[in-house]
Amino acid sequence: MNRRQLVRYQTGRQQRLVFESQHESTAFTSAPCPLYSHDATWQSQFRLGWNSVNWVDIQAERLKRRAQHSNSTSGIARQSLNEIHQMLRSHS
Repeated sequence: MNRRQLVRYQTGRQQRLVFESQHESTAFTSAPCPLYSHDATWQSQFRLGWNSVNWVDIQAERLKRRAQHSNSTSGIARQSLNEIHQMLRSHS
């Protein structure tokens, strides 16, 4: 994958994480991939990034955002890291 393809892939991942963190749904559903480009190759690379996000990625992103917006950052960050580690262990 060249640099430009990787950028489109990472853009798809990042936009999916933003979408999922804004929609605080507890169920993992396959959200429809938005239109990124009318070029089929570019859209395909974006969609691969969009679909590569899994439930653990979404939960980690939500916990990270919660820790960033908390007043007691150190306590929340520690709690968030513990939750992430528990999720990773349960999915291994």
